[in-house]
Amino acid sequence: MELIDPSVVQSALAGVFQPMLIVSILAGVLIGLVFGAMPGLTATAGVAITTP
Repeated sequence: MELIDPSVVQSALAGVFQPMLIVSILAGVLIGLVFGAMPGLTATAGVAITTP
């Protein structure tokens, strides 16, 4: 019995590298950078502003 099954790793990587997921991650990082760079704007306020 192998400690890490290669087929499980392959299916996990296939799920992570979906194009829409990559776009969502990059959008979240961009929004986080913008709100993190604004002086006086806390993380709580950033979440409140971006929540629909």
